[in-house]
Parts: sequence; C-alpha cells; structure tokens
Amino acid sequence: MRTYFADQLVGEEPLRHGTALRLCSLAAEVRAAEPWESLSESQLIAVQTGENSEPDFVSVLGAAGEHRAIFVYPGIRGYAWRQDMLSADPHAAKRLMIAENDSLQVSFVPKHELTNLDTDLMKGCRWKDAMGGVELRSVRRGWLPWYVNEEEGERLCSALEAFMALVSSGHLDSKDLDLWPEGQPVLPMLVRKNGKWSMTMLNMQLTRVNQPRLWVPQEHLRGLPAGRKSGAICLGDIVLPSSIGGPNERPAVVHLFVVADNRSGHAFPPTLRQPGTPLGASASEAVLTAIRERRQIPEKVFVPEPLFAEVLGELARVVGFEVRVKRHLPMLDELVRELSRYAEQHGEADSQTIH
Repeated sequence: MRTYFADQLVGEEPLRHGTALRLCSLAAEVRAAEPWESLSESQLIAVQTGENSEPDFVSVLGAAGEHRAIFVYPGIRGYAWRQDMLSADPHAAKRLMIAENDSLQVSFVPKHELTNLDTDLMKGCRWKDAMGGVELRSVRRGWLPWYVNEEEGERLCSALEAFMALVSSGHLDSKDLDLWPEGQPVLPMLVRKNGKWSMTMLNMQLTRVNQPRLWVPQEHLRGLPAGRKSGAICLGDIVLPSSIGGPNERPAVVHLFVVADNRSGHAFPPTLRQPGTPLGASASEAVLTAIRERRQIPEKVFVPEPLFAEVLGELARVVGFEVRVKRHLPMLDELVRELSRYAEQHGEADSQTIH
C-alpha cells in the first residue's frame, strides 16, 4: 500500500494512501463550503470521537482574508492553550504560538508555497488544480510544523468529518440557535455514536490549580555554592527565528532561556529548551547554571512576567532566593536584542524549516 512522508517520519507510521484520500476529499468539501466566510477562529467546535474521551477543538482560520485553514487543538490542554492565547501579551503569545503549540492543520495555500511532497500527495489523491493547494501538518510542543503521520491523519479525518456534519446540519445558519453565547464558556460539540454525528452543547469552565512544584530533580541541587547570598540576576527567554534539524528531520524550535547579572549585564550560558520539556524545567535549569557559574546564590532573581515567578517559586524556596516580577530589565533586554540581531544575520543559512 502506498504511503506518504515515510522518509520524514522515521520511527512513526507514515500516512497511508487511504487516509490521505479521505483527508483530501474532506478538505475539498471544506474548501467548497468556505466556512471562514461566516466563522471566526475564536468560535471553537468540540469533537468527541469516543465515549468518555477528551474532545478535540476545531478552529476555522481565514475570516481576516488570510491563511485559510482548519486547525485542530487536541484535548483539554489544547483548549487551555487557545484560551491562554486570547489573553497573552505579544511576547507570551509568540512563545505560545511557536514553542507551546500542539495542533493539527489543514491549510489552503497557493501552490508555490507547497513542498514537492505536498504536490506528490495532491497528485496521488487527484486533488483538483482549480482549488489551489492543500497542505497537511502537525505541530508538537517545541517543534515547527511537519508532515502528519497515520495516527494524526486519522484524527484530522474525524475532526473534518464532524465539522462537515455540523455544516450540513444547518445549525450554523439557524437564527434560533446561539452556539457561542457571548460571555459564556459554551460551545457546540459533535459526538459520534454508532457511526453518526450528533450535536450537543458543551460548557468548558476551566479551573486552574497552580501547586508549587520543583521542576528539577533533587540531585541537580547538589553542589550549589554555600555562604552569603549576594546580588541579583535576571531571567528571560527568547524564541529565535531559526530551527534545528537536518534534511528530512522534524525541525525543532530554538527556544533559549537567558540569564544576565542585573548590575554588570554579564551574560551566563543560555539554556536551550529541548522539545517537549516543560517551561518550568528549562527556566529552573537556566537559573541553576547561572548560580554555579557565578559561584554564589543571588539574593533576588528578577523575571519579566508572573509565569516565570510561578514556575520558579518552589526552586526559590528550596535554594533560598527571592523572585520578583519586574517588567523592564535593561540588562536582560539588551541581551535579548543582541541574540535577536545575531539570529537574524545568521539564521537563514543555518535553519531548515517547512511551512
């Protein structure tokens, strides 16, 4: 049986021809329906494929006239990520979009933006030239968009089938139904039972529990400098416009945690966040690396946003420093600007990314 993206998905099951055919057929239905003419990306639709399973959340992009696509955010975590995006400041939104994103995507793009592998799939599935191009992608936390495997393809199929069932039902055009009541966390949910899709309403009230957590193993705290605490350091992060990965490898996001001395501006070795590693773990390791190099525990660690203060809280208690949120940190800002300039000058030659 023919498959797609086999060389790019070593160790995973490549996309089967039958699943690719279903995806292209469903994508063609979506393209013809043009749901972005009536829906915005904030009007999420839940899809539950099995009893007691977490729903996935479908979002329609293109209402602004650009990047027409269907995005699928997996599970409750995917919904929480989308809600965080709505309230994030520009820097946090960039981090969320690039380094924290988990999604499956069906995008309708001009043909010149497609890779040879996309074109090969379209030809194999007899995609109509008049509809432009279609690309299928998965995004995993810490990775840039890459080709879908078989499991992801099947999940996308379920989401698109449910979405088209909702479109065909006429509920989206009904004047008697308010599927997204303003100010309420209520949204439509498609449930599959006995091979058929039915709609119900889902109330998504998230309760966040922020419990203190030490994000590093206890052994990483051994050998820390003893004696009088002194001075202050600044912790921040930056997502660089480049990627790590060779040909046919899933490209990893370059997400660095950086630390600078608050008085001198001395930069300590940055910590590269490994794909899938919790933000708290990378932030904690960056602070510990700086403490070991300066050979003294600081009295204070300044951070630019409350999230970092939250994830460093338990480490601060155990090691014995104070965490303070300070929006403007000149020494850290200068370090981030220098890294950004360097990445812009050298990133193009060193990065390997698909869109």
